[in-house]
Amino acid sequence: MGTGDFNADGKPDIVWRNSTTGQNAVWYMDGVTYTGYAMLATVGAPWAIVGTADFNNDGKPDLLWRNTDTGQNALWYMDGAHSIQGVLIDAEADPNMEVRARATTLLPVPRASVATAKQVSSGATPQPVQTRSGT
Repeated sequence: MGTGDFNADGKPDIVWRNSTTGQNAVWYMDGVTYTGYAMLATVGAPWAIVGTADFNNDGKPDLLWRNTDTGQNALWYMDGAHSIQGVLIDAEADPNMEVRARATTLLPVPRASVATAKQVSSGATPQPVQTRSGT
């Protein structure tokens, strides 16, 4: 469902999602050779991973989620295979709109300039935005 260097070895890794069970995983890769994996939080339908990119400019890949029923979008800021913060971003309710491309690195933007981003606390976390520690 996406790629990014989740274990900081300088090589792209693969993000997998089981759309039936909601399980998510990162496969660590060395070229075409599988070297290990990490499980991510399970997130049920209708949420789907629609992209990976460094959305918070920390040099680490993050996950872009989309609720295919409501058009709500969310980011998981990642530290390797661990979600460290979730942010809800503007919904795109038009069912004909799909994510087709995204920047792999974003230019620094002051936090206050991010379009109506809503910070999600670990105490009241809607799916799929979850803070997770450990694997």
